[in-house]
Amino acid sequence: MVGQALRYFANHFRHPIAMQAVADQLGISEECLDFCFDQSRGMTPFEALQHHRLNRLFAVITLEPELS
Repeated sequence: MVGQALRYFANHFRHPIAMQAVADQLGISEECLDFCFDQSRGMTPFEALQHHRLNRLFAVITLEPELS
């Protein structure tokens, strides 16, 4: 579940993402999504999404500083 959610984040990170929409896409409840992330990553899905977005931003700034 977590891997699928992370792929969803990677494919949609440029747009607003509601965790309920991610859970619906995976066919689980939002509470189940929270539990899966907590158990496997020690963070909430929202925190994982923010982490992904910050990593992408860092990569762009590092690789193409003129775009910042």
